[in-house]
Order: sequence, then C-alpha cells, then structure tokens
Amino acid sequence: MSDDTAAITDLLDRWAEAELAADTSAIAPLLTDDYVGIGPFGFTLTKEEWLRRHTSGDLNYTQYKLVDTTIRRYGDAAIVVGVQDQVATYQGKPVPVEGKLRFSATLVKQDGTWVVAGLQMSQLGLPQGAPGR
Repeated sequence: MSDDTAAITDLLDRWAEAELAADTSAIAPLLTDDYVGIGPFGFTLTKEEWLRRHTSGDLNYTQYKLVDTTIRRYGDAAIVVGVQDQVATYQGKPVPVEGKLRFSATLVKQDGTWVVAGLQMSQLGLPQGAPGR
C-alpha cells in the first residue's frame, strides 16, 4: 500500500469515527473550506451545514461505517467509491434511507494532507424491473 493510499484510508477511518461520534471538531479539518455534500435525494450541504447536522443535535448515528471502498488516485486528487452503512435518526425520526448507501467522495491533497472536497450519496441497488436488474 502506498503512503498516499494509507493516508486516504486513515482519513476515511477518522471521518467515519467522527461522524458516528458527532464530533464536529474532528470532522471540520477533514473537509475543504468549500466542501459540498450531496445527499441521497439530491440536496446539497456546505461545510457549515454539514457540521450543523451534528451541532444542532438533529442527526444522530447509531451506526456509521464506510465499507467496500476503492481508491483511484489522480496526482493530488482521488476518487473514493464505496458503501456507507448507517443507521440514524434525524430530528428524532429514522432517516428515510437507512442501511446502505453508495457514496463517491472527491479527495484532494492540500499542503501535504488529504481532505474531502465533496461527497455524493445515492440509494444502493435498483428496484425490481429496472434496467440492469
């Protein structure tokens, strides 16, 4: 495993742990200032909005893991594709998409450190009868 791959894997592990713990002081330095998160229904969140999900107490994970990841590097950028395995509540109600989500994360190396510039999530799997199913 290259040093960069190990650093990216470590970043993903720290991010998952911090999300599960709702530790915004640990999450914040892992994200670029212009970070954009795209949720499974197409909504977007800035870095500040991403962190506020936790500081407001609205979002609570009881399970959060990033699994089955593949890393593709392009110089000082990388694309990570994997599965986010989660159980959570939002404002006290189960999140609409519990379980597994496919994610794609865009990472960049800034000042020698890998950080997350963007994340997009989508529901995993195709409904019965869909093309490719």
